[in-house]
Amino acid sequence: MLIAPCLASIVTHYLPIAKSLGVLLFLLVEVAFVGCAAIGLLQPGARANLSLPAFLLPGLFVATVFAETWSLFGGLVPWANSALILIAAILAAVRWRTFANSVIEAFRKTRWSSLILFVPGLFFAALNALTNGYCHDTLLYHLAAVRWVADFGSVPGLANLHGRLGFNSALHPLAGLFGGPFGIAVSGEFVNPVIVLCTSAVLLQGIRLNRKEFFSQGSVYAALLLPLILGQLFSSCLSSPQPDVAGVAIAILVTWHLREVIFDADTQPDVEQSAFLRCLMAGSLVVMFKLSYAALGLGAAALVTLIILIRRRRFMAICVPVLLVFVCLIPWVCRGYMTSGYPLYPSELGAIHFDWMVPHEAASGDRNWILSWARDPGRDWQAVLANNYWLRPWLATTFGDLLVRKSLLLGAAGLVLGLLSAPWRWRIGSFFQCCCLMAPVILSLVFWFLTAPDPRFAGATIWTIAADIAFLPFACLVSVQLLLRVFTTVLIAGLIGLELKEGAIRLATEHEEFPNFIGGTRELVPRLTYSGLAIWVPVTGDLTGPWKIPAAPPSSFNPQLELRGKTLRDGFRINPNAQKPEE
Repeated sequence: MLIAPCLASIVTHYLPIAKSLGVLLFLLVEVAFVGCAAIGLLQPGARANLSLPAFLLPGLFVATVFAETWSLFGGLVPWANSALILIAAILAAVRWRTFANSVIEAFRKTRWSSLILFVPGLFFAALNALTNGYCHDTLLYHLAAVRWVADFGSVPGLANLHGRLGFNSALHPLAGLFGGPFGIAVSGEFVNPVIVLCTSAVLLQGIRLNRKEFFSQGSVYAALLLPLILGQLFSSCLSSPQPDVAGVAIAILVTWHLREVIFDADTQPDVEQSAFLRCLMAGSLVVMFKLSYAALGLGAAALVTLIILIRRRRFMAICVPVLLVFVCLIPWVCRGYMTSGYPLYPSELGAIHFDWMVPHEAASGDRNWILSWARDPGRDWQAVLANNYWLRPWLATTFGDLLVRKSLLLGAAGLVLGLLSAPWRWRIGSFFQCCCLMAPVILSLVFWFLTAPDPRFAGATIWTIAADIAFLPFACLVSVQLLLRVFTTVLIAGLIGLELKEGAIRLATEHEEFPNFIGGTRELVPRLTYSGLAIWVPVTGDLTGPWKIPAAPPSSFNPQLELRGKTLRDGFRINPNAQKPEE
């Protein structure tokens, strides 16, 4: 009599986890399949020395570009993902020999012992994806942005409805793409876990578990970056379609592939060309996901291009990869123009005066709000930007951030490692290579400080600069003494243990649900513009959510807003000549 209720209880508890694992595995296999099919179209050099995890970054890149392109012509649900899989299947069938050889060769080059550690990471991601999807301002625009692009595509002038819907993150179309066949309620919670798992698979593949090889340059660098990725797997924002987590993960791939190009100079030209292309892909992806990493992505791309040009002394060695990635960025730029009239909203650089373009006053207001909020979120933007009084409270907030403290711990440990390694014994050439590795990261930190210096907008670069400091002895010495190896092992193990402890405690207290949003809808009421267009506005607060569209917070409601056509797909514009109708 008691067996049936107990069995039902067990199934009820574990069924969401099983569903989550199924969705994650499906999307990971799809991304790898798309990446392998796309790589098969390139020259043999681009396919050199690839393991199975190496297909994931090209797969993410192609899927993102495909989603951006499809969104220019309509909504992504329900057909976009099916079309992507079908196109990849056709390419694999047409070039089946190349596809089969790539897969077979990738199986041979995959370090399966390292990927064993991927299994618990997959489980943690599947569990965390089921936790509450609310993180930061998700209910204000991230969830709504995914619904808009999934249902309608890139809507002209959407930023006129609410400025933040013009923040052109490629994460939203990618989440919309993954909506088929699962629906956007599910895809929104799994887009970040997929990206973080792709990055963790690449890093784990770089770690050599063999005792003699663990402290080789690539292996120890991957191990130093791994705690940050573990932190993202346990992040409370993992189950939310907001780009902070995705930006961190892809930024880590930028520095990882940058290190490959800089330090693996003695590899075969084809292997170097493959790493060069992947660094360009990662650099462009991080720009499309999160503009706060724009300096990192562009700086790394420019640096690897210069390095390959100097080494190979052939313009064509850089021309084709750079041109390919540049062309793939065009749909993302076009989507920015469509949603706001600006390619990098709220920056007014490159604006085109379409009839749906966000007015200068609104774009300037959004930009000033971002600049001030990142410095001192509790004060009016005019008071913040008028002087430097924000600097002292900003320093206190920044150094109180947990990620910053962990990074400072890693950086301090790196300085101790450097002193113990006798810096006067370092090879000058290797030290110069380390400086090249740090250059885009330092550039990114400067860009971050001058624009939006909130710690969560630069998590990857803050951690990476500390990891680079700890990496110096292993890069600059021919042989690292036992004391340094023991110290580094304890350091990495401690950081990983800290992330596991914090993450396990949080997941143990979280309630899981599939789909993951836990909480009721917000109460909204219709409010008419001068043209008669009904906009849903929250009764209290400014959180609109994705349930009713078009919706905007009260502070963003503009009575001069009107439709450009008969449907929401036609978009919105501000009519400065609109007058309040007579009652």
